Amino acid sequence: MERLTRMGQDNPLHTPKADGYRSIWVVSPCFNRPNDARNLCQALARLLLPVMCKPYLVLVDNASQPALADSVGDTPLPEPWTCHHVMLPCNAGGSGGYNAGLGYVLERARDEDAVWLLDSDALPEPEALIALLDAHGAPGVVAVGSLLKDPQTGEFYELGGRVIPSTGEYASAWKPVPGLAPPSAIEAQYLAACSLLTSVRAIRLAGLMPDTFLNGDDVAWGYRLARATGGRLVATPRSVVVHPRWDRMRTVARYFAARNAMSALPTAGVGVYRRALREAARAATLHATGLHALAELHMVGLRHAARGRVMGPLPAEIDPGHPDRPGLSREDAQASVIGHGRVVSARARRADWFAAAGSIALDQQGGWTISTSRSLRLCRAFWSLVQGLFLAFLLQKRRGALAHAPPAPMPEVVRGKDQGLSIVVVAYNRKDALLRTLERLHAHEPTASAQIIVVDNASNDGTVQALRERYPGVQPIALEANTGVAAFNTGVRAATGRTVLVLDDDACPDTKALSLALALLDDRPEVAAVALHPRHPDGGRSEWPFARLIADATDAWPVMGCGNLVRKDAWDRVGGYCEGYFLYRNDTDLALSLHGVGGVWFDPSWVVWHDSPAAARKSVRWCHMATRNWIWMARRHARGLQRLMACLGVLQALRLAGPRPRALAGVFQGTLEGLTRAAPPVGVRAPGAWKALMALRLGRPPRSVPRYVGPCMSTSKATTGQPTSPQNSSVPAPTTWSI
Repeated sequence: MERLTRMGQDNPLHTPKADGYRSIWVVSPCFNRPNDARNLCQALARLLLPVMCKPYLVLVDNASQPALADSVGDTPLPEPWTCHHVMLPCNAGGSGGYNAGLGYVLERARDEDAVWLLDSDALPEPEALIALLDAHGAPGVVAVGSLLKDPQTGEFYELGGRVIPSTGEYASAWKPVPGLAPPSAIEAQYLAACSLLTSVRAIRLAGLMPDTFLNGDDVAWGYRLARATGGRLVATPRSVVVHPRWDRMRTVARYFAARNAMSALPTAGVGVYRRALREAARAATLHATGLHALAELHMVGLRHAARGRVMGPLPAEIDPGHPDRPGLSREDAQASVIGHGRVVSARARRADWFAAAGSIALDQQGGWTISTSRSLRLCRAFWSLVQGLFLAFLLQKRRGALAHAPPAPMPEVVRGKDQGLSIVVVAYNRKDALLRTLERLHAHEPTASAQIIVVDNASNDGTVQALRERYPGVQPIALEANTGVAAFNTGVRAATGRTVLVLDDDACPDTKALSLALALLDDRPEVAAVALHPRHPDGGRSEWPFARLIADATDAWPVMGCGNLVRKDAWDRVGGYCEGYFLYRNDTDLALSLHGVGGVWFDPSWVVWHDSPAAARKSVRWCHMATRNWIWMARRHARGLQRLMACLGVLQALRLAGPRPRALAGVFQGTLEGLTRAAPPVGVRAPGAWKALMALRLGRPPRSVPRYVGPCMSTSKATTGQPTSPQNSSVPAPTTWSI
């Protein structure tokens, strides 16, 4: 400790501003690379540290085999460092690993603490941390990045990041000029997560990184940091970090680059059309070279983005492997090409297009043979361009993809029982889905201690019996007949809590989101309910494409779905769900009614996971009843000519019905019933609620408000990383923690 302190004082970069940080948390995810982790620890041990600063390393093990704690050691760093191991059950990628580490830090750190995101394959030079802290102490700076150095060539290749609007490509904010030194600091639009320093307070305000596994997560997060805090992002050349170039894509990185750009660019306010075309062009050149497996990574990435699948690792059905002779070394590849063809580049240079069959492709990992004919390569290249045009148009029309950026966890654990939370779940012949939901509800707070009521709509699959055997603490209500959404009203009447979570049997809320929603209702008495954002756990597809219109949050949201947190007194005042609907549109109808007794809060990062295939493909019954109920909803809540806007719901139903005759017949039957049959009476009508719903459907969002980050913090803009009052006075001892 004395050696490090003395070196820091002698260093010209050491300034009083860098001494204002009590603790520094270095978060580094790693997967199956123990040598990288060892090298990182050695580099951290050589760092110059500020005086009176306590450094911590949070090493996130992305399910490595063997575990990093076994291969690297429990205490790989000398004093004054303390190492914490966070072990994940599966590989969550770079963004998931960082989020796990950030969540671990936020539960233990103070607002004034600094957090340094550092890739496991990054090697900071001794002055790197001091320079970052010094730059972070400047007025208005909320995050700082390093100057990145290529380990192979020794060249500096990135200092801050920016998005090129004309192409949608990512580039360095500073372009190196031979013989010209970089500026002392440079403004950036985003910062590479391989070396990024910010504060705990900024992370609480902005939330965690978009959960997109690899590539582009730091781009979207940088814009989110700047918007949520009102601060600036800068990069300093005095902080040098050696890190491999990110633009040297090999195999699977191509898929993530194409897919995740479609969600990162809208966050940056850049259209996705030209970037999608460029990804299709890359696929075409790879097809022309004969590298069809690599080309498909670009195209599948675009297709998944168009479907809203922007979360998770590379799907199992995609084979990024070599078409032939996988793992062929460069030497063997060059030897085997003699007499059989020519050597081409895996980067698909123009000279290698339509090379002779039997050629060898080389990249930094090795080579493999190409065995397709020239005509087949031409056809595949042409078809990828045709698909690319269509996907680019579709993605631009949908404004890209909507990624999930989890909210930062609250410092204290929120217990549902203390918050007066009751959970009402309605089940009908989906025993397995219900049991999975209850298992998740019992696993974590705030749902583990809450009152849980399950209303069974006369299921015949043994739901009630299984419920009583496995979860005796759950209160079952068995109905003699299927009453549809009226069962929710029955469950809410039996609830004893002051707040009710109304939940489908195949849905489960994110625990961080639910904790924040409960705290919000305690802090904001004018808010009647919180609508959680329904997403499918497979790929993170959003059920509400229009949710992308809200950048932060709104208290005038006119839609509800499969997971809603409602004040019980507000539910009673509006009469709950309209029982005449039986199924479908009852949740949106409730949202419109709740606007008459208070606002409905919506934050797109507050998610309820909805594992329902019906969310993607609508049944014939949905086409019939949802169309009828939409027209009834217009008759209940709209006035005069506004009721004519109900045709939007009919058009949507026709689009979702597609070319299915029975589904189309259901839409026409629902339209006829909605116009001819009497609509159920409305209890509370909110002026302007129907107009807000129609505006949302037409692409005009309701008013935005600052995101809610918990009762411990102000929602005012944090423009600097200056210390604030601490929340936790102690920091835990080194430990190994499993998620």
